[in-house]
Order: sequence, then C-alpha cells, then structure tokens
Amino acid sequence: MYETFLAIVPILASLEPHERAKIADALESRTYQNGENVVTEGEVGETFFLIESGTAEVEKAGAGVVGELGKGDYFGGE
Repeated sequence: MYETFLAIVPILASLEPHERAKIADALESRTYQNGENVVTEGEVGETFFLIESGTAEVEKAGAGVVGELGKGDYFGGE
C-alpha cells in the first residue's frame, strides 16, 4: 500500500523497490486534527514522520509559522 507513496519521498526515491517494501512494512499510519501538535520543539525525537496527505505547519518558538510541509515531506527523529 505504501510502496508507491514511498517512491515519491525524496530521501527514499533512490532505494530499490525491495528496500522500500521493507520500510513500507514497518510504517504505522496516524491521523492528526487541524491545530493538533505532532511534536514540540526541544522534545527528544524518537519518531520519524512522513506526510502521506494534507499539510503540517512548522512553528518555531518566538517566530511563529516558519514553513509548511506537504505530501512526501518528512520530519522528526533524532
């Protein structure tokens, strides 16, 4: 289900199909509501997020919204 999606993610596009298939098997889908925080600046990151659909605003403390991520973009991890 996710293999076609993973092929458009820039950092994964160069992988072989069988490598993307292994990643696809490990993915877990989550849905967030508008305005819901996914991660907070300064928290230890243990999760890597790939945006499958929709958008996410990037906010920086003291600066407000500094960017927007969309389908195929990624963030998180350590």
